[in-house]
Amino acid sequence: MMRYDLALFDFDGTLCDSSDGIVLGMSLAFRDFGLPAPSAEAVRGVIGLRIEECFRRLVPGLDDADLPRWIESYRGHYHARGQLLNRLFPGVRGMMEAVRDAGLAVGIVSNKGQHGLEHALQSLGLAGFCRLTAGARGDGPRKPDPAFYETYVAPAFPGIPRQRVVLLGDTATDLLFARSLGLDACFAAWGYGDRESCLALEPRYVAERPEAVAAAWT
Repeated sequence: MMRYDLALFDFDGTLCDSSDGIVLGMSLAFRDFGLPAPSAEAVRGVIGLRIEECFRRLVPGLDDADLPRWIESYRGHYHARGQLLNRLFPGVRGMMEAVRDAGLAVGIVSNKGQHGLEHALQSLGLAGFCRLTAGARGDGPRKPDPAFYETYVAPAFPGIPRQRVVLLGDTATDLLFARSLGLDACFAAWGYGDRESCLALEPRYVAERPEAVAAAWT
């Protein structure tokens, strides 16, 4: 019997290997502004952060007033070309099926824009698993801010206490989000996060591959 009623999953780097598409979108955005593209390694290092913070790290000295134009450029390129490169990590579909078949409700919690997240889940065939899809919306809260949970997750599952919720994510952003809420966290070690930094946050579980996740939660 599962000890949880609700499983929350991060998207990029946890369910979806989207790094090639994100790198492409960033490269084209930098081209639009006449700057050399950052390395793929640098881009992968900011996946999971708020989009504004991604650009602050990749473009030192960028004026906040210019952020909306950079974000618009990146999202345009990502939606037109980058997302076509998205693919599920091996074993993810089976993991989702095992969690669903065990009776858990499934929610997606991501700092990806809401529209892009919904489109990606649909195109990858995961939308049918999800009772909740929560992405970034305008100026609303984002992970690791606990207000993200209170605003988008808690109202959708009013009868599920936090001690019956587990979160799977691949970066420190995800693990800090779970810690701030008192949720059990599982580190998706196959993703983009820095392993040493994530393990230092002492997640309850560490899964080296998706196939190990459901078994760890029983």
